[in-house]
This record gives sequence, structure tokens and C-alpha cells, in this order.
Amino acid sequence: MDPDLELLAEISGAVEVRPSPGKGKGTFAKEFVPKGTRLISERPILRMSSNYFNDETLKKMVQNLPTTERRDFEDLHCPICQPEQALRQKYIMNHFSLSVPQIGICLQGSRINHSCLPNAYSSWNDKKDRFMIHAIADIQEGDEVTISYCDALATKDMRSKWLEVYQFSCECAACRTTDQISNSGKRFTKE
Repeated sequence: MDPDLELLAEISGAVEVRPSPGKGKGTFAKEFVPKGTRLISERPILRMSSNYFNDETLKKMVQNLPTTERRDFEDLHCPICQPEQALRQKYIMNHFSLSVPQIGICLQGSRINHSCLPNAYSSWNDKKDRFMIHAIADIQEGDEVTISYCDALATKDMRSKWLEVYQFSCECAACRTTDQISNSGKRFTKE
């Protein structure tokens, strides 16, 4: 298949984007999703080197997007966006690391919210030039698909500090507990 004709994003029919209370939009399972299922395979609509990130380049890149993609980018969640810095703040709040030092915006991936106990994993596939999301646990119908925006093995305090850039406090089960193991970062290790 001609790569130019390839879809920007392949999205599993098992998930849908809809409002997520207190989080903007989120991705939810429309049916049972078994562990290992690829949920999203997506090319970024925007990408640039983190070494050369600047407002003027970003503005030109966004202006050059097709109308639909530009609207979708402008619709991304950004709780701290100030009008004069809206593009930069949306990019920072919604970007993913691609191949070093590339960072980019993947519209479907940006609709997946955070949990310190995620049920999905995101990764960049250099060979396919695609951002991928796979289920790492069985996901029940109606459950929100989540990835971790930080090191899920870190302590609660370290995770909270890392998430400050996103302007929210995580309310997942690992962050609500006062359990010493959960707060130590050892909740994933076997005794």
C-alpha cells in the first residue's frame, strides 16, 4: 500500500472517544477488550525536534494543517491555556515522545487520559513511523482506556510532582490509597 494513502490513524472499533468527567474527553471501551489488543496505530499530525521547539515554527505548522486536523488540534484539552500561548500550551499538554529527540501530536492518543495504574501502554514504532496504544490488561466494556504519563513505578510523591506539568492531581486507586506499598513504588513487584 502507498504510505501516502495510508490512514492517519487506525482505531480499533472496540473503543470510542466521549466526554470524561473532569478530564475533557477520554477513550472508552465499547466492548470487552482483551489484553494485548492494539487500540490505536497513528501517525502524528505535528512533529518537531524538542531541541528546536519554538512558537513561530509551531504556529506555521498548525496553520498548514488541513482544516479538520487544525480544528481537532484546537479542540484538545488544555486547562491552563492562555490566549497568547494557547498553541504552545496545547502542544506541551498533549504531545508524546516519538523517536529521540522528536515530539509530536497524535490526536487519538491525546484522547487517552492518565492513570498510575494504566490498562494500556503507549509506544513509538520507528519501523512503522506510528504511535501505538495496546491494552496491557483486559478492559471491560464501559471502562476508560488509560496510560501512565509518568513512571508508574515511582513513589506517589514523585508521580504527583511529575504530573504537575499537566495541571491535575491524579485520583486513581494508587494515588487515593495511604497504603505504604502503593506509596513506595513497589506495588508492581512480587514478594
